[in-house]
Amino acid sequence: MDQDINNAFVKLRKPSRANFNEIFENYSIVFENQMDSIRKEIILCIVHDLHQAAIMLTNHLLEKFLTAVIVIEESGIEKMIPENQKKIKTAYKNRRSSSLNDLNDEALKRNIISEVQHQQIKEYILTIRNPYSHGSSFQILKDEKPIKTLSGSFSEGIKSEIIETDINSYFPLQSLFQEIRAMKDSVKYFKFVDAILYSFYKEKNEQVFRRQF
Repeated sequence: MDQDINNAFVKLRKPSRANFNEIFENYSIVFENQMDSIRKEIILCIVHDLHQAAIMLTNHLLEKFLTAVIVIEESGIEKMIPENQKKIKTAYKNRRSSSLNDLNDEALKRNIISEVQHQQIKEYILTIRNPYSHGSSFQILKDEKPIKTLSGSFSEGIKSEIIETDINSYFPLQSLFQEIRAMKDSVKYFKFVDAILYSFYKEKNEQVFRRQF
């Protein structure tokens, strides 16, 4: 059993230097708040080619950031001290039913995000956030073009032909192409969301961040 475990362990995905180079700038910045642990996990997922996991965590990061900032503003508190816990708790309760679309609209009203960021979030909700969150391969792969595959038959001798196969109509291909698509989506989605955090803390919150390197 130990040898089986060792064999399985060495087959685990190794870090990707190319992916790390792509997001090194994000890795070098630390906000020193509750967002950092999620950001670090997303970066680790991307570096180890766990792109669908990175997308799901980026969904979480975006919603957590918008909720936290909006709640703090709605609570009216100026300092995170024990005496203000009740106000924060009440503000969170009032936001329990808010969708990401609701948070996006409210963040724009409060100048937490720009109009450009607001519109991009709306697009990513439809093209990345919802499809991956709902596990909808049909939505994730809806823009993929049919591919040419080899079809054969042995019933009357060996016969084969090249046919066009719709990925969404052939389940064995869905998993592979969804993983390939996630590789394209995860980095751009995370870098976009992380840029929102960076601009907020830099421009609106007196540069509350630091560089590790």
